[in-house]
Amino acid sequence: MNMSLTDRRKNIRALAMETGIRVLLFGVFVLTEFLEPFERVIQPEELWLYKNPLVESDHIPKRVMFAISFLTPLAVIFVVKIIQRTDKTEIKEACLGTPFPPRRLPRRPPSSHKLIYRHVQPTNYLSQS
Repeated sequence: MNMSLTDRRKNIRALAMETGIRVLLFGVFVLTEFLEPFERVIQPEELWLYKNPLVESDHIPKRVMFAISFLTPLAVIFVVKIIQRTDKTEIKEACLGTPFPPRRLPRRPPSSHKLIYRHVQPTNYLSQS
């Protein structure tokens, strides 16, 4: 298949733009990855917003989580297939893009993510002058 010179230039320009955007996004990702972490300081008057009712267990089994993450995209793909009557190649490509769950997950110690509650004394900036 012979492409005209203008079509080649359009394809090269589109490829260069996409590559440039991907490199830019990767640069933003690397930049933000190595920034100083943000520490949220919770003021005493907004502490009530974070006092949610206690839950005995918020644990979701690994098998259920991976079943949900694997079966949900497949269900969406097949619903769209039924509604839009797409051909087999598009369905095959979409199914190949779904996340395949690993056979065995690595063991990790439970993480303890907790908010940092620190009392900050209010400062009256007007009285310091």
